[in-house]
Amino acid sequence: MILSSGGRNKKIEQVSLLYRSSQLVVRSRTPSRVLHGLISYLSGHLEGPEGLRTHAVVAVADGQAVLMPPVVRGALKTLQPHLRRIRWQLADVPYCILDAETGEVVVPGPALNVDAGVLEEIESREGSSKEVARVAPGRYPISGWACSAENGAGAVSRAMAVALTLPSVDETFLGIEGTVEALGTLFSGAKAVPVPVEKPKEMVNELRAVLRL
Repeated sequence: MILSSGGRNKKIEQVSLLYRSSQLVVRSRTPSRVLHGLISYLSGHLEGPEGLRTHAVVAVADGQAVLMPPVVRGALKTLQPHLRRIRWQLADVPYCILDAETGEVVVPGPALNVDAGVLEEIESREGSSKEVARVAPGRYPISGWACSAENGAGAVSRAMAVALTLPSVDETFLGIEGTVEALGTLFSGAKAVPVPVEKPKEMVNELRAVLRL
């Protein structure tokens, strides 16, 4: 974890970073957000809430969730500035829970006990920021799920949506048959959007256009 110290040049906003092994997982101009991310990722090593877990990247825009393939984390450094400009915020968690019946994704709270007063003190010292507020634990309706494809946004069958997203879902909780059934239920409401994930900025732009976010 690398926390910015503010630096001498106040006109340049410093960036704090959190790595998991060699992969960048949280990048923010507010150190407190990176600390919250650290708590979430450490909590991921403990026994968390039961449910159908997904390791998809979750972004929240206007209170709605957009899920993207885990490979997107590899482009976080270049993708996040674009997300910031369009007012999308990433959930800084190692996994989320899918509620197929309600069509929601659940961002879990931390499993670690921390001194909230310390975090509040750090936040009070940070002042204002242009960043969108971090994604708080809770339930968010799923507007769409980006699926890896070469031809851009378009129609995709429910069966194909299940096949494309299944690799990013942990089947331990329901078993393979139960997981497939749950994803099928989920995609009866959520929209699957095939996008070119190797081009993160184009992917987000197509998601915005299709989902109207």
